[in-house]
Amino acid sequence: GTLTVVVRDAGIGGAALGEGSGLVGLQDRVEALGGTITIYSVAGEGTCVAVTLPIASKLDQEIETLLGPPHLDRADLR
Repeated sequence: GTLTVVVRDAGIGGAALGEGSGLVGLQDRVEALGGTITIYSVAGEGTCVAVTLPIASKLDQEIETLLGPPHLDRADLR
């Protein structure tokens, strides 16, 4: 599954990935976790940042630890 977090503000907008914005650090962390980040920002209209991260249940993690990653057979896709 995935977890998506969306943060919106009504600030001055104009946010962009760039040195000193803080968004670069956020992007680095999100990508390190296998996720994605989307930034929508228009000057005068505020900013919306959406982060999507992959998640797995504790049970999924324990099963994968014991058995390895799941393997699909073509029959599983029918």
